[in-house]
Amino acid sequence: MPDGDTPTAEEKVAMDTYNRVRFKFKPNIYLIVPDSYPSNPVLKRFFSFDNRSFNAELEQLGFRVYDRYFSSYSTSLESMHSMFSMNHNYCRKSMGQGTLGLRAVIAGRKNNVIDILKNNGYESIYVHETDYLVKGNCFIKRCLPSLTTFERLLNNLKNFYFFRVLVASRLYDVGAEMVGQIDRTCPGSQRFIYKHFMDAHSNVKSYEKHYLNKLDVFRKNYPKQIRGTNKILVAEASRIIAKDPTAIVIIVADHGTWGGAERTPAGLSEDEILDKFNVFLAIRWGSAYHGQYDTSIKTGVNLFRFIFAYLGQDESIIRTKTADDSYLRLKGIWKTVEDGKVMREPKCICAATHKS
Repeated sequence: MPDGDTPTAEEKVAMDTYNRVRFKFKPNIYLIVPDSYPSNPVLKRFFSFDNRSFNAELEQLGFRVYDRYFSSYSTSLESMHSMFSMNHNYCRKSMGQGTLGLRAVIAGRKNNVIDILKNNGYESIYVHETDYLVKGNCFIKRCLPSLTTFERLLNNLKNFYFFRVLVASRLYDVGAEMVGQIDRTCPGSQRFIYKHFMDAHSNVKSYEKHYLNKLDVFRKNYPKQIRGTNKILVAEASRIIAKDPTAIVIIVADHGTWGGAERTPAGLSEDEILDKFNVFLAIRWGSAYHGQYDTSIKTGVNLFRFIFAYLGQDESIIRTKTADDSYLRLKGIWKTVEDGKVMREPKCICAATHKS
């Protein structure tokens, strides 16, 4: 719920439920977000890339892979906000000044996921490749990178160029920092560690001509990016599990590539929706999980409700579930996924307020 908004009766009931969530067991929780990483079916459909060997490695480590999972939004800011707030923002708060509000929530201010974790004795640490999602805000124990003003300026330039155009070397080694955090986190220490990194990031998240001209090269080279990202994910997951076999590990993308499907004038074909929203999810739950939520997990906005229901062995929080829908801002705001299924006829929910 954005600052200043009066909560509805439904929201008050939800908040009361959140405040009463108590975990029966308290493992460390790792949230690892490879930016822009598509689902296995999308990789096969648009990039002719078979990801089964990666799936097999994760399954050997105890993960379950969810191929019919959708991000709630098609950009990092909107998607991660909805995941952490466990609410929809309908793209409206991601324009202009409103971006500051979304970032503050992601950074821990009135963040329902972080608040529930805090109520259960957890401390939270963010390990991000850049400060794009927090922009100097930090309302948790620690947000990394902690950059100087000069470093932040250079990182902002890299953000503007989608993280890969500038030749300048990375200012912050997110991989080394994550390894350090894993090694310093003892089993049962009630830590939530959220890593967000860019090795799978797409550089064609636009419909402008100079991005369209990159599509052929992008599609040819993208499988190499995925292979490199897979190596990182397997290495980190293996390291976590070796150090802490009881940890919950969530590997989930924030949105798709925008570059796999052929473009249409409307931008709302089934292929384009899959390309933007059908993303990778794998979870290593723990020994008490027996698949009870496998068919219910559909979108990012509700993901942590199922994680918390499992930890609390109480499904009250699932009853606060919001719509498993996905929204796209593209010359208007469109509902493109409904109840975890691609809509044949996406619905415009408001007039265009921002030129895409």
